[in-house]
Amino acid sequence: MKRRHLFELEDQTWFPALLRELMTDHLSFLASHAQGSYRDFVARLHQAMRACGETRLVELCSGGGGPGFGIASSLRRTHAYPVTLLMTDLYPNQERLQRVKDSADHSVDFCPHPIDATQLPAALSGFRLLCNGFHHFRPDQARAILRDAVEKRQGIALAELLERSWQGFLQAAFLAVTPFLATPFLRPLRGARFFFTYVVPVLPLCLLWDGVVSCLRIYAPDELQALCSSLSAANPAVPYRWEIGQARVPFVPVPVTYLVGYPRPESGGSEPAG
Repeated sequence: MKRRHLFELEDQTWFPALLRELMTDHLSFLASHAQGSYRDFVARLHQAMRACGETRLVELCSGGGGPGFGIASSLRRTHAYPVTLLMTDLYPNQERLQRVKDSADHSVDFCPHPIDATQLPAALSGFRLLCNGFHHFRPDQARAILRDAVEKRQGIALAELLERSWQGFLQAAFLAVTPFLATPFLRPLRGARFFFTYVVPVLPLCLLWDGVVSCLRIYAPDELQALCSSLSAANPAVPYRWEIGQARVPFVPVPVTYLVGYPRPESGGSEPAG
């Protein structure tokens, strides 16, 4: 199935801010309950961060609090790795990000200013993490995200829970049903969320559209490999290790597509011990 870059509602400047915020809140809520899906990815991320000697995660496209919080928690809890997390976004939902920060300890923080994933400020050093957001970018932008990490000699890891397949479309359709089940459990309670879910179901319809379009936009492993190969050819002086593949998740029909890249030891890192 050919990749098609159709428009997602959340990406449009004309899309109402209230609906964007409701969608972001809902997706962040789902992400906080899907941490088991990242188990294999977190293990690979742990090895890469150890290889770099890096303990800071810089999450890109965090929205109102992406999977980075749970991934950082898994690194600390499961792998005993002393990681800190900085959440960033081009349109940061500061109120929700502040709630995420307040629910954690000093190891979690967020950047209140817009951060462009294709060109991070030099001060934002750390291993970059982008979960369920890489498909938002066209190939030239996607390459720019990877190139910025390579040129600044920073590690980068990507993960996508959807797939460009019929199973992926079914999973996206299920995503559109979840507001009817989850809305009473989201905090804080908001009248607008109930209205646009149960009275005029705009929120489920928006999630359905963006979910299906997301599936069509997902980069397959061979397409990720092509992006990385073009970067390696353009930057031969910066040797990078790239790990690309798919990891099966128990009881879930769609695998997690992942990419993990970091500078090889000869360019400044060190191999993981053990």
